[in-house]
Amino acid sequence: MKKVLISAVVLFLMTTTNQLATAKNNHPSFDYSVYTTVDQQIHVTLEKQAGSVIRIEFLSPRGEILVREYVRKNQSTYRVRFNVDQLKDGEYQLVISDGKSVEKRKVSLATSKPILPVKNIELVD
Repeated sequence: MKKVLISAVVLFLMTTTNQLATAKNNHPSFDYSVYTTVDQQIHVTLEKQAGSVIRIEFLSPRGEILVREYVRKNQSTYRVRFNVDQLKDGEYQLVISDGKSVEKRKVSLATSKPILPVKNIELVD
């Protein structure tokens, strides 16, 4: 069973809200949260200011766009799920942009080896 391992981003994936602190002239027009589920999905929840268009992309380890979603100007909230169960192990990237600022998050996928039960045998005289 594939498990999503997030080494440097563990806290990021377990947060409920990502409060963005950026430079004065680079305020993103959105707040978002990301978390994983036991059924091999990554959930992204986004809140944004009216009038801005947001692009959400999930990129392969080679930088290819696997999924691209747009949040329309008239939407203030948006939720999307990425099913990563069938993806190969590797370093993927989640990119969220409002056209002026870009938020990038690394997503590491790794398949864990199943733990098999070991039976100990002892011979007693």
